[in-house]
Amino acid sequence: MVISGIVSLLIYIFTLQYLGVVCSATKLQSVRVGHSYEKNDPVDIIVNTVGPYNNPLESYRFYSLPFCKEHHDTKDFKPDANSTGGISYSQSMGQNMAGYRLESSPYAVKFDVGFNDRVLCKVILDQERLVKFREAILYSSYFEIYVEDLPMWGYIGDIIDDGEAYDERIYLFTHHHFRFGMHNKKIVSASIGTDVTKKVDITSNAQKVVEFTYSVDFYPETLEWKDRLARYTQTYTHPTSVSQWLCILWHALIFA
Repeated sequence: MVISGIVSLLIYIFTLQYLGVVCSATKLQSVRVGHSYEKNDPVDIIVNTVGPYNNPLESYRFYSLPFCKEHHDTKDFKPDANSTGGISYSQSMGQNMAGYRLESSPYAVKFDVGFNDRVLCKVILDQERLVKFREAILYSSYFEIYVEDLPMWGYIGDIIDDGEAYDERIYLFTHHHFRFGMHNKKIVSASIGTDVTKKVDITSNAQKVVEFTYSVDFYPETLEWKDRLARYTQTYTHPTSVSQWLCILWHALIFA
């Protein structure tokens, strides 16, 4: 019985690995860790999953929610042609087994170049899209995003009681603020914040136009690249801090 189970598991693992090799021609190359950057070099922001706070083992594609897949042009900024989201990355066997869904994002970030309030996209949220975002927020869902092997987490929105009986309002966060620490031309720390002052009320099904924006800061760090994951064990950056140690150990294994 035990031997049979082990054989079945091995067959499953090798099947996943085989499928990853077969499909790799249509995917982006796997994430390169420890890259040395020069100023203005592109920095890939990789989206992974979304899932409910109360069950960190339950996760879905980042783009199962109607986030921006295209970076819109504005009079102040025109992105590179390759700023497109939703393209899968080749993944390791460990990442496949862990349920990772690494995909490209349209964020246009360049090394050591900061900016404020750049428009990512402007979209029409119809009833179907509003329902998807609302359900995710009602379950206190959060997203996971990477730069190299450094995870970042943030909430999708919030529920606020305006003080009246049965008058809870559901808000979607529309602005993300990235902060990247640099040391010896490498990215050694990463975090993302959601500006709670930039939110949209999506309580009703009334169609609305929503503008998603983002900001980026780069700052010097004293942290060595080899110690980059240690900080996650010292600070509570994950929404589910109870599972933080297991989470970081798992990240270290699957990106090795």
